[in-house]
Amino acid sequence: MKELILIKHLCKEFGKVKALNDINLSIHQGEWLTIMGPSGSGKSTLVNILSLMDNPSSGEYILNGTNLEQLSEEAKRKIRREKIGLIFQQFHLIPYLNALENVMLSQYYHSSIDEEDARNVLEKVGLGHRLNHLPNELSGGEQQRVCIARALINNPELLLADEPTGNLDEANEQIVLEVLQKLKKEGRTIILITHNPKLAEFADRCVHLHYGVLR
Repeated sequence: MKELILIKHLCKEFGKVKALNDINLSIHQGEWLTIMGPSGSGKSTLVNILSLMDNPSSGEYILNGTNLEQLSEEAKRKIRREKIGLIFQQFHLIPYLNALENVMLSQYYHSSIDEEDARNVLEKVGLGHRLNHLPNELSGGEQQRVCIARALINNPELLLADEPTGNLDEANEQIVLEVLQKLKKEGRTIILITHNPKLAEFADRCVHLHYGVLR
């Protein structure tokens, strides 16, 4: 199986605090990896680095053979737009745009807008009947599925989900997990960050962060 991500000796320091300490990790294409850890374990710091929203203090982050730490900030932004799909605990939907428009907004930043593609990806997550609804007209689970559709619209190599069910009730959590399972079966590479042991059950592999150390 092809190696999509290789992380070598990754460290992140904030002054004298070492938030990530010598992280080494390999992730294969099509794998679902869950990273678990309590609050303060370094999960958010790792998410920010994996999503190219922050830089490590030292070490290497290699995505599909490209050492991202050797790239300019503009090149990193381009990879984040084109290669990485982000799903957050907070939905971050634009309140005055409907579901279809929220998904198409990601296409806009990719400089290629295709309404049919946006419709199709919303169909994929079971929201073909809610295209014209505003965020406040959708349930929490539906809003999160819009976020998943938005993350998928540019066909990213990596889907990075940070506590994607953290704001959902049990029924909606199950729906979102079923969507992620379907994407996994299609060959998507998923990194899911959580403190919820239930979510680890669906992964191919689970690793634990503890005070910046990967176990």
